Amino acid sequence: MMDRERIFTARCADEARDYLATKSLMLKARGSREPHGAYALFNTIYAPGMYLSYIRYGASVEIGAPAERGDYSLSLPLEGEMAATGEDGLEACSAARTMVASPGAAQVMRCGARSRRLALSISRETVRRRLSALAGAPVTGDVVFAPRLDFGSGPGRIVRDAMLLVAEAQDGGRDVFADPLRAANFVETVLNTLLLHHDHSHAALFERRARAPATRDVKRAIDFIEANLDQPLRLDCIVAEAGVSGRALSAHFRDATGLSPMAYLRHARLRAARASLERGEAASVTDAAFRFGFLHLGRFSGAYLEAFGEAPSETLARGRRRFSAETGQAAPGADSGAGWGRRGST
Repeated sequence: MMDRERIFTARCADEARDYLATKSLMLKARGSREPHGAYALFNTIYAPGMYLSYIRYGASVEIGAPAERGDYSLSLPLEGEMAATGEDGLEACSAARTMVASPGAAQVMRCGARSRRLALSISRETVRRRLSALAGAPVTGDVVFAPRLDFGSGPGRIVRDAMLLVAEAQDGGRDVFADPLRAANFVETVLNTLLLHHDHSHAALFERRARAPATRDVKRAIDFIEANLDQPLRLDCIVAEAGVSGRALSAHFRDATGLSPMAYLRHARLRAARASLERGEAASVTDAAFRFGFLHLGRFSGAYLEAFGEAPSETLARGRRRFSAETGQAAPGADSGAGWGRRGST
């Protein structure tokens, strides 16, 4: 599986141990290598903030991850025996159920000889950024997922199907993650599914928002903000439109959205700039940023990356491709080369 993406083949335990050490993982051999075949092989494809691997062991092994390791991982067993750290020590994993490993706690996995699995690794910052964007509020501390994930239904089934779809597409000759749109769709599907539908330590961010419906003053303020995203807005203008004191509006706003009125305005303008880039309407990233009141391009780029997990120039490129495909014409500014990416103009 995913043979075109071969990253490393280990002929012995020492080679496998040295390779896994580069991933901050420790390997302990638990049996001799099978007579034929490699000791271990690793096939991997990369998307922004995560990677998907096909891993096969020709011997029984134990893999340890230290508590300080900064990523999340889960595996979909395809063949052979596998167990991983769960709520009650090592728990068996199968095509029906797996364990999700989160940063902050040491993890152990045991894989039997001739075991095969798909393994997904997600960076800590990718999870934080996505949760912050979904919740509309900053995230403090690590997100810790409930260890057990059922592949037979609910969020586990969606994640399993997404992993298999990508692996099968790779085997069919398509380089899925070479297309930024497909890569972003996979990343968003996995993250949104886990953060919105699988239990985790920060789930209360969504529960609090659901328990606090917007009051009339908040609704008036939001309507005013959304209708004037391309206009210079001050807090006193928003307060006057809401018809309550600034202190009351701020308290009601935080209860309903988790944000202050000005923080909501900033997020709304970021969303509007993103929509303009996604539709291929903006001539450049600079054009989108200035239109919605972001005059410092470096800060805009940083805030955009934090909110959406990609640089605005990536969204612009995707929007231009979509615009051209739908209209048969070049998108506005497509020949100018103007843009603002992770490190500046492109």
